Amino acid sequence: MSVSTDTILRLDLYNREQVLAAPEPRLVRQASVSFGRPTVHPVRADQFTGLHKLRPDLHRKQFLLVQWPFDLEKLPANRRYESMTVDIEFDNEAVVALDILPPAYDAPGPSDDETVRIDVRGVGRPRLAWDLCPVDPACGLRPRSRVMLVILDLPADVVRLTGTLGAKAVVARRRLGRFDTTTAESQTPAPFELGIDGTFAILPSASSGSPV
Repeated sequence: MSVSTDTILRLDLYNREQVLAAPEPRLVRQASVSFGRPTVHPVRADQFTGLHKLRPDLHRKQFLLVQWPFDLEKLPANRRYESMTVDIEFDNEAVVALDILPPAYDAPGPSDDETVRIDVRGVGRPRLAWDLCPVDPACGLRPRSRVMLVILDLPADVVRLTGTLGAKAVVARRRLGRFDTTTAESQTPAPFELGIDGTFAILPSASSGSPV
């Protein structure tokens, strides 16, 4: 699989922790997700099989396969990922997921097939998500390179897509011989712009996402 692995965005994930003598809980950074540059591949209508070929609106549509690489930050030895969710939401409600595929792998090593439970959400909608959980929580998720895959269904006259990236993780930390879990998430989704020609940019925002 040929996709760019250059880091273009890092989403820092925070939880809120109560501090003694502090009136309000404070934000504590727990982990991060780094995203590479997405690649775009046109999908022809004649490549479809089954019911998709019978759609009466095919002449008014275009379809794109988008590959989007991401990496989990490597955690200290006393911490592990017990789950991770990465989500994409498009601003144009006419841009929807025709199909969402489990993450592929852009680095050598064994696949997640037997060690990770993967759920995908959002077919037919402009908001889609990948949920990753280890089959054995005691092992955690490995911080390896993965690639999100989605086939988008959009109007034929659309040339540029805008939307946001977000992420959430459950992180376990060992304290005094036991693991405590906390949910950490990006504070504000990071806005982006993606052209059907593959051009891509992170847009200015007050987000906690950090362009690299």
